[in-house]
Amino acid sequence: MWEEYGIEKTMMNAKGYFFFKFATTQGMQDVLENSSWMIKIVPIILKKWSANVSLTKEDLRTVHVWVKLHDVPLTCYIEDGLSIIASKIGNPIMLESYTSTMCVEAWGWPNYARAMLKVSAEHDHKKSIKVATLRLDGDGKSIDSVTIKYEWNLPRCSDCKVF
Repeated sequence: MWEEYGIEKTMMNAKGYFFFKFATTQGMQDVLENSSWMIKIVPIILKKWSANVSLTKEDLRTVHVWVKLHDVPLTCYIEDGLSIIASKIGNPIMLESYTSTMCVEAWGWPNYARAMLKVSAEHDHKKSIKVATLRLDGDGKSIDSVTIKYEWNLPRCSDCKVF
């Protein structure tokens, strides 16, 4: 996945830290600037190495995670509607390409919408949220429940507020 950035070598030490060697500083910088790398839906945290870097895991207060939004009302199946719903869970980063295509083309199989969010350890993670929408027949509003499925279990300390 990082071939286009000029990755040359990868190694792992006994403590489970990975090291990546790039052909150019620019390639490394491009990888570091994209903050949403994942391996099998688990976010990876990247840092530039130097001789002064201490190999210790830091407390994470925010992470990027993919979520599936089930039972989204069809009237909300537009990018702005999904963004508003996602913002009730975390900070929306992007929609998955298939979800985005369904929004643009108003066509597809909307079992769920998939979005990447930046979530905080400060708050418990919601399992569902209520969404109010205007009825298409113009007769008032409807309240629907959107179920949230996190694609990665977020191990979180509720006392320390870190992942």
